[in-house]
Amino acid sequence: MPLGGYILSNKVFPEYKIKEWYLEAFKAGDKQPGDWSGFHSPNIMVVATEASGLPEEVFESIEGLMTGNSKLVLAYNPHYTTGYAAHIVNDPKVVNHKLNCLDAPNVRAKKVLIPGQVDYEWVKDRIENWCESISAEDAKHLDYAFRFDGKWYNPNDIFLVRVMGEFPRESEDVVIPARWIDLAIERWLKMNKEDIEKGGNGYPLKLGVDVAGMGRDKSVLMPRRGNIVLNPKQYAQSDHMALAGMIKSEIEKEDKSNGQNGNDKPDMVKRATAYIDAIGEGAGVYSRCREQKLRVVAVKASEGANLKNARGKIVRTLTDDTRQFTFANMRAYLYWRIRDALDPRNEQPLALPPDDELKADLSNMRYSYRSNGAIIIEEKDEIKKRIGRSPDKGDALSMTFYPERTIPRVTAIHA
Repeated sequence: MPLGGYILSNKVFPEYKIKEWYLEAFKAGDKQPGDWSGFHSPNIMVVATEASGLPEEVFESIEGLMTGNSKLVLAYNPHYTTGYAAHIVNDPKVVNHKLNCLDAPNVRAKKVLIPGQVDYEWVKDRIENWCESISAEDAKHLDYAFRFDGKWYNPNDIFLVRVMGEFPRESEDVVIPARWIDLAIERWLKMNKEDIEKGGNGYPLKLGVDVAGMGRDKSVLMPRRGNIVLNPKQYAQSDHMALAGMIKSEIEKEDKSNGQNGNDKPDMVKRATAYIDAIGEGAGVYSRCREQKLRVVAVKASEGANLKNARGKIVRTLTDDTRQFTFANMRAYLYWRIRDALDPRNEQPLALPPDDELKADLSNMRYSYRSNGAIIIEEKDEIKKRIGRSPDKGDALSMTFYPERTIPRVTAIHA
């Protein structure tokens, strides 16, 4: 349909030759916050598409225009549970319209009535891939259960967002679902003290060490034994030699404990390992531990996500447990290993202590994909903005999943 009027590269002027009336289209990122103040009218309408992905500063600029009889229209798939677009739906002044593909005329009629609209076969395919078949009784207790072709289904988060137009239970870009973390804490609380201290299916102690520095006042020691994470320990900022002594003390305590328990694996003590971020502040601590003949591993989060042999030669690229995902760097791989270990579908998923900071660290990690398909975790500065501090405990735990170089051939990396 011809629009009429005068059409420029990014503007449309109506035939009514009123220069204050026009349509202008642009990418939000093309304008600086100060540029928005150049729009003046008592009847401005702003239409933002893909609104859930727009940064907060864009909405702050838009809010400055919402005076007089101004209107704001947001169109988006509800990918994220945080941010302006997610929060504004609860504003009583906002009118919400939701489009659910299950209600589309083409889907209900099981034939194409409206060309170009979503159709029955498309929805059916998504149900088969993104939904779980459940009983009618189970459906009574689930918020988003629905009936399709006489059967009941429970949708996953992708289906909720892309088909039903609902917000996900977790944001699509969250590395570890909060529910998985809660379940891990519940498992830990059900254990008795002896199970926690000596559990872990016979695995040796792995001690993740995040060294204080760059404005941080505490170092973190995070012990893990197999699928059981023990209570983390924090130490006020001290010199590197003192922290190395604390690491030595933890490892020697493990030595003594194994000896008193009559450990039938004489190499168990030697296998107790500290994993230290050896870039920056941790380099001195790592060097001192090596001088003391302690078993320590230098963790470099920025290095490539590759498994190496004892000579440092790359054996293979590291993947997740399903072998579907690769990673942009070691940091992304290590946090994804925590995710895999927490997956409730595992036979023995990870158990976490009830630590609020650790929970916040793990639940606030977000990821995206690079152009080559590799997963990358957002920059630490972005996480600091959300939680107000560095995710030290999460980082320390992630180090305990660092792959061992001394294994020449591995088919899968396990805890």
